[in-house]
Amino acid sequence: MGGRSLAVVAALSLVAASCSESDTDEQTVTGTPTFNKHIAPILFAHCATCHRPGESAPFSLLTFADARKKRRQIVKVTGRRIMPPWLPARGHESFVGERRLTDGEIRTLSRWAQGGTPEGVPGDLPPLPKFPKGWQLREPDLVVTLPEVFTVPADGPDIFRNFVLPVPGDRLRYVEAVEIRPGNPAAHHAILQVDRTRQSRQLDGQEPGLGFAGMSMGFSSPPDGHFIAWTPGKIPSVAPKDMAWRLHPGSDLVLQVHLTPTGKVESVRPRIGLFFRDVPPTRFPYSIVLFSEKIDIPAKESAYIVRDEYALPVQVELVSVYPHAHYVCRKMHGYARLPGGKIRTLIKIDDWDFDWQDAYRFAGRIVLPAGTTLHMEYVYDNSAGNPSNPNDPPERVQFGQGSEDEMGTMTITVIPKTASDRLALREQSWRSAIAKKSGDWDAHLKLAVVLRERGQVRDAVESLQTALSLRRRYPDALCELGYCLELANRFDEALRLYDEALKIDADDHVARLSKGRALMAKGDLRGAEPQLQRALARFPDLVDARVLLGNLLARRGETGAAIRHFRRALAARPGIPEVHNNLATALFAERRLEDAEREYRAALALRSEYFNARFNLGRVLAARGRKQEALGELRKAARMRPDHPALKAELQRLQK
Repeated sequence: MGGRSLAVVAALSLVAASCSESDTDEQTVTGTPTFNKHIAPILFAHCATCHRPGESAPFSLLTFADARKKRRQIVKVTGRRIMPPWLPARGHESFVGERRLTDGEIRTLSRWAQGGTPEGVPGDLPPLPKFPKGWQLREPDLVVTLPEVFTVPADGPDIFRNFVLPVPGDRLRYVEAVEIRPGNPAAHHAILQVDRTRQSRQLDGQEPGLGFAGMSMGFSSPPDGHFIAWTPGKIPSVAPKDMAWRLHPGSDLVLQVHLTPTGKVESVRPRIGLFFRDVPPTRFPYSIVLFSEKIDIPAKESAYIVRDEYALPVQVELVSVYPHAHYVCRKMHGYARLPGGKIRTLIKIDDWDFDWQDAYRFAGRIVLPAGTTLHMEYVYDNSAGNPSNPNDPPERVQFGQGSEDEMGTMTITVIPKTASDRLALREQSWRSAIAKKSGDWDAHLKLAVVLRERGQVRDAVESLQTALSLRRRYPDALCELGYCLELANRFDEALRLYDEALKIDADDHVARLSKGRALMAKGDLRGAEPQLQRALARFPDLVDARVLLGNLLARRGETGAAIRHFRRALAARPGIPEVHNNLATALFAERRLEDAEREYRAALALRSEYFNARFNLGRVLAARGRKQEALGELRKAARMRPDHPALKAELQRLQK
């Protein structure tokens, strides 16, 4: 990637724009506080990240004149703890980047304003904080930008716009950080997700202008479970070294931006900086979503309660929590009930403000055991006494995606210990979603995928049939059902489903890949090859298609071409033991024995109990004249599969 490591740059950024509490307190101030000695350190530490020229806040607070002019507003908003914007109540879990003033700092600001706002001795003024210019981390590896500007009118209601941005590139990449730069004060906050289906483009095409409206983000989802958001003053976070997320070729970014009219016409053209890492992830977070769609709040109701819960089937480590509702919500409580009955509050917000929503990353390590129940409890105030109520007089408010509707979700991101635990979380999540809404076709598909991965193919087929009864023209479900039929050797039926998917979308590379795979399984290499080639013509580093084509060519004896495909697959997605094994076998066929040995060992380094690679390594060592080493490897393979006929024959040959 080049440049300084993001871990170092992010650390420097945090020093430059820290939101931690300063040591300034009322007890350390004798007499009337002065700007230079007491007020500037507070403003520089807590406010200047936004309140400086070129940033999202409407005015700067870098100078004495700036602060004196806004003294009454400063005292008011800090006294009510509206600023700095930080919603979680104190006394519970700690979060990374907390923006809080101490009680002493708030009193110091008030005493300065009441004492005549003295400037103080020039020598007491600390240096202005240094902020990075342009991108906060470094120059991104890839910048994705809207093709043109989006215009925000001078006045009117807030706008929620979802912009679909295709990502250039034809290979798998690993993203360690994202920096969102809305580039205009009209942007209040933003959320970024990824759509691998390309179906969000259809929603974009159905509306005039750029993007599509609403709070629903189309067919996108958090990539590999990572929640990515921007709020004013937020410093981009860098994923741990083993937790980058995968950006697949052909994906679209979907950026939802909350836009607020500023009194003049604004032109918005967000930029998204992507920072890549060469190391593939080995740990994957998972987002558990507590939610309810049973929201129907009568006018004047001041204490309407919405609840949901989720029982953890496995142990997890908490990463972050993202509470979300709209305007009439007032209080939020997210907590865990441990198996023994003890309650642990994860987040508590006593005065919800939609305009300052955020995702909160836990500062400490929190492990919750299996059997813990996660709970959310939200209180909504649809009365005239709620200053955030958009309706005057109050009106009935129901569940919906629009800003005039109401929602209630709490996304809790966790890390399961094993891949099996992740499957258990996924199954529990989709069963929970179906229990709440039986007509959710997407939930039925997602449940089917989990069931198939767990080996419960018959149950997966039933779930897919339900999904297709709800939405027949659904290529993803058709392809998944076809794959389940392939597992039962029902290839002709599977091929009919893939053809049906291709009639819906001739460019659906998953359907094209699936058809090629099924034809190969039937032995029709001639028919399979153009299907795989067509998939690769669209996405040249589509790894599964590349590997299948390599296997096809190897079976046909074209080992040189097969080797090229296997190497390109590994370049796009390192660390697949099967591809190392297949590459080695093609090299072995060309009598490139040293290269073959290296690739078999690479496969075994990734999976030590890989029988084929162990057996093949023994064979290549024997071919290189290293009889004792070969016997050692073959005996290890025999412990895995003692009755394998070819293995027994090879052992007998070498032991003569």
